[in-house]
This record gives sequence, C-alpha cells and structure tokens, in this order.
Amino acid sequence: MPQVDVEEIIETKKKRNAIIIGGGPVGLAAALTLAKAPHSFDVTVYEATPDDSPSSTRIFDPTKAYSYLINARGQKFTSGGKHNRYFPEIQTFIESMGVPLGGAFAVVPWDPKKAIPKSSNTIMPFSDKRKKINPYWIPRHSLINIMHDVIEMYNSNKTLAGNDMGTIEYFSGIKCVDVKASEEHTSEVNSSSVLVTLQNTVNGTESLESCQLLVGADGIDSKVRDCLSRGNEAFQSWPRFKGNKFNVKKWVSPSTGLRIKALQFPPGFQIKDSDGSMFITEGEAAYAMRPKNTSPLKYLSLGLLPTTVKDSPRPGLIITRPKNDFWKITDGEEMRQYFQKQFPRMDFRKGEGIISDQEWERFAVAQGTRFPHCQYSPGLQASSGNDDEDSSTIDNSKECGIVLVGDAVHSFPPDIGQGINAGLTDVVALDHALRGENVLTGQQMKKYSKIPRLSTALKNYEREREPETRSLIRLARFGAPYQYGQSLRFDRLRTKLWFMNVILRTVLNKLTFGLIPKAAFFSASNPDMSYRKVMRRADSTTALLSLPLLFYAITWMVKKFKFVTI
Repeated sequence: MPQVDVEEIIETKKKRNAIIIGGGPVGLAAALTLAKAPHSFDVTVYEATPDDSPSSTRIFDPTKAYSYLINARGQKFTSGGKHNRYFPEIQTFIESMGVPLGGAFAVVPWDPKKAIPKSSNTIMPFSDKRKKINPYWIPRHSLINIMHDVIEMYNSNKTLAGNDMGTIEYFSGIKCVDVKASEEHTSEVNSSSVLVTLQNTVNGTESLESCQLLVGADGIDSKVRDCLSRGNEAFQSWPRFKGNKFNVKKWVSPSTGLRIKALQFPPGFQIKDSDGSMFITEGEAAYAMRPKNTSPLKYLSLGLLPTTVKDSPRPGLIITRPKNDFWKITDGEEMRQYFQKQFPRMDFRKGEGIISDQEWERFAVAQGTRFPHCQYSPGLQASSGNDDEDSSTIDNSKECGIVLVGDAVHSFPPDIGQGINAGLTDVVALDHALRGENVLTGQQMKKYSKIPRLSTALKNYEREREPETRSLIRLARFGAPYQYGQSLRFDRLRTKLWFMNVILRTVLNKLTFGLIPKAAFFSASNPDMSYRKVMRRADSTTALLSLPLLFYAITWMVKKFKFVTI
C-alpha cells in the first residue's frame, strides 16, 4: 500500500463528507438522502463492479435477471415520503418503466392437449388497498439506472440551488479493502474521521480516503461490516466500541440453499395451444409453466415475471433444490432435450426452436446462484462520540461514524418480497435519525430542539432498527418459504402443513371480524405496521392456537398419573 499522509487527507476533508460503499439501489438512495439539506454531505459512492464490464449492475445480466417488487414500504422513499422530502421523480420513473402487481397471470400446463387457460389477475398480499398503493415490478438494472438519472438531475439542480446541498460523485470499479478510525488531536481541535482503503478492481492500485460518515451498503458479504466485526484494535479510540456486535446471526429457512438460474426467452415468444393456434405471450403478464415429470428429483417449473422492456430477453426462472437432476447437466444439447421432455408443448427444437443453441450452451454451464440464509447484524452503527460528554459543547463536525444499511444489515431469500423495501426503509430511518425525528414514525422528537449530534443520531437509528431487523428476519424465516414448489417428499408435507396454517388463520380472521389477525405474510407490506407489530400479532395467534393443545396435554397428564379425579 502507498505511503499516505493521513493528516493531509483529513485537512482536505474539512467539509462534511460521506463515503458510501456499494452502488446498488440502497447505496444510491442513501447518497441522494445524505446530499440533500439539512444533511448536506458531499457524497462519494464507490461500486466494486466496473460499469463497462458485462457484470455491471447497470446492464441486464442474464445470469441473475433480478427483478424487484417495490411495495408500499419501499415507496415511502421512492414516492417522496409524507413530507415530500425525498425524490418523487423515482416513483414517476418506476410507474412508467415497471409493471403494477395484480396484472395478468397464467399457469401453462405441460400437456399439449390441454388448453392454455386465459390469464387472470393475480391476488397477492403485497398491495395496500386501503391507501391504493400498488406495488411495481421492475428489473434491478432499470431501478439502478433510474437512481443514476435522478442523481444527474440532482447535481444539475444543485448548481442552481446554492451551497445548502452537497454534491454526489460516483465511481465504479473501486472496492473497499479496509476501514479504520483515525484521529487528529491538537490543543484546539479534537476531530476524528474514518479512513477507508480503496482498491481499483482493474489494476489493483490502492488509495486512502477519509470521511465523517461511512455508509456500508455493500451487500450480504459486506466488507465494511467485516472490518467492524474485527475492529476492536482499529477502533480502540472510539468509546464503548464492541466489534462482536457486528458478528452476523444466521438461520436456515426452508428456502435457504435453493438454487436459481434463468433461461432467456425471446420477447413475445409463442406457445402452441390445444386447438393448434399459437398463444402469444405478453410482456406485462406473468407465467408459470408446469413440467411433465413431477418426481422429487426431476420436478422443475419455469416462472416468467412481467416486464415492460419489449425488446429485451425474457428470463425464465428455474428454482429447485440442489439435489435436482437438472443441476447435473452441463451440455447444451443434453439440456435442450431434457427441457423438451419436461415441457412437451414448448418449441425447443434444435436450431429452429424459440431458444438458440448458444443460449442452451450458456444456460447449461451457468452455475446460477443460491438463496441465502436468513441473517442479520445486531450492530448497525459505530461512532466516535461519547454519550458522557455534554452535547452542548460538542461540535457535530468533529464527530464521525459508520452505519450499515440494506443487505449489509439483513438478508434473506426473496420469499416475502421485502429485501429492497427493507433496504429503502433503512435509508428513510437513517434520515429520520439524523434529523432528530422518531426513527419509525418520522415525528419530531421534543427533546431535540435542533439536529442532534451525529453519534446520538446513529445510536437512535440502531436502537430502533435493530429490533425491527430482528423481527424482519423472523418473518422471513416463517412467512412464505414454500412457494417455490420444493419437490422433496418432506418439502411437500411441510408445504401442506404451512398452507393449512395460513388457511386456519385466514378463517379465524373472518370469523372474529379481524380480531384474530391473518398470517403474518399478509401484513408484511403494510407501511403503517412495524415488523415488530406484525410478529407480535402472529405470536399472539400462535399462543391462542396452542391453548387447546396445552389444555389437552395437562388433562392427559392428570388422568395418567391420577393426581385428581376427573
């Protein structure tokens, strides 16, 4: 690593500045929020993947083909929030480029003799009908490009708005390799900063940058979080710093470890119907294609999510257990034959079908990805401030801190559709904390007559978001983990039990006129209900349902041991 004068770096960073590691949607949302008044940070975003590489987050990646469902929780940020303090332009772009949930959906049977049913509207527990807030499907790269467009608009408007707004700079192909604290002490100044070692992912050169606020938005394998968890020595000058609170807690859910990869279909591809006519698929409709062989190790289903991009390939998602025979195939021609047997009505002919030979080869060798554990970090922040000091004597510009958002804090399989929404909610919560507002509600806290110290704000963020994150992970573990058609025998049994539980809670909800809540899954996207409240309501129903079993067990024990006569 090159020799760098740390004091010189700190001297050049006298204005409030923030570094964000991770240029995904959550990182870019944090950049927009921190740069805007009253925070007015000069923000620099570093993204590890080069924008000009095939794996860039800003272009369509056929190996991942991620789509986000932005629901009412996420729209707290994208729609501008109740105070219209965020960036409603993002919501405008999402509505013009995304597909609203509740559109057409069809299940295509494998048997060519069976007619393809007419598309019906989907019924999903992701919309807030009372407030008429509709979720939108949008590809990941499209959302990221929307964020970049809004950043360009912001920087252009800043030139006209004056100095009460910070700047936003973005660099790709730069990753974080180390984080530590550094302090400059003189008789007149007691200032501290966070030092970040960065590395160019193309040529390997390293550089050192300092900042007052470091935001870790670098995903499930966060380097920022890793440095904090090992940082007892690097951050020993920070009061009460405990690296072990950043050690990730993990749980296995029924969908953890499922493997997924995408086969690229041409836009508007056709399927032969039972009467010989051609069924033309619509981009804004969702489809599920069922297989012929449903044995435990051969079952696979093709799922196509809706899109408005008419000239882009249509990802057909395959999600199975790792033991599925499908994952043993690495030859394109063998893969084509396997799919033709599983989906006889599809035109998968060699050289003439709807899928090219090149795509079959790419698809066969692709490793895809796996659904992660349900995990979270109990620690969400660290700062140089000391709560024992008189806040009236503290210059906020002399404090520094680190905060985690998005998948760096919490990650889980996409069962409940909360990943991107929880990340955007983190950004909204951080904004509330920095303003001295209630982190959950956004209401001004009376004890703060002015913007609180940075260290106080970050501690408030952690104090409120950590229990929320813990409840979110519980919801992810039990909410809807059996929706992928897991085909092993024990999966099928558990799926039936889970479905019976959902039906029972739904029936009880109707019979009690809402007194007993529905399954937690149905409340996951309610923006007015915290994840803690969602899980408390679910736990109360579980306790109620357990009472008859408990009574029966006690009665049986009394009879068995003849303690009393019944």
